Amino acid sequence: MRVFPKFSDIDELNNILQVFVSAWNAFPHKALGGKAPNELFESAMIDDDTDDNQMPMVRVGDEEMSFDEFQSMIQKMEKLQEPFKYWIDEEALPKYENYLKQMVKNTNSRENHYEVADIFFQRVLHVGFLTLEEIRTVFIQEEFPHWWPTHIMDSNLNPSQVRNSLKKLFTFLELVYEIDAREYGFER
Repeated sequence: MRVFPKFSDIDELNNILQVFVSAWNAFPHKALGGKAPNELFESAMIDDDTDDNQMPMVRVGDEEMSFDEFQSMIQKMEKLQEPFKYWIDEEALPKYENYLKQMVKNTNSRENHYEVADIFFQRVLHVGFLTLEEIRTVFIQEEFPHWWPTHIMDSNLNPSQVRNSLKKLFTFLELVYEIDAREYGFER
């Protein structure tokens, strides 16, 4: 049994869904004390007497800092990461892509390996590592592979598959950049 008719395009469906969302926000709900979500939002905006320019404090590890201090810290970190980011974007990933073209014949597998490497390096920069040597083994072997399934929604790779893909990346790094993959938890 079909509840909705077949739609000719996504815009038609989006328009209908928007009507439902608008109705939901406009009508009162028992769970909200007989008020509509729009009413609650408007009363919260009127009652909010905080200074719009004042940002909340930010906690980084054990330290609490102002938002401006946090922004300054992020800018300094990004400046320190520039050489590493350049190496990733201009050397490592392009060379890895060429390596994969030679070593992995299956297009889907090749794309998966490259995606894992690309997102791994994005995450490495996001976490704040400044060099390849600083990346902790536990981050490579456990944290990133277990982070993957809950954060990369268009992928069906499990932690073991992500770890195997990272092994391929670190094998490449060992060949081209003469690192020791064993230092990162990968046995030969």
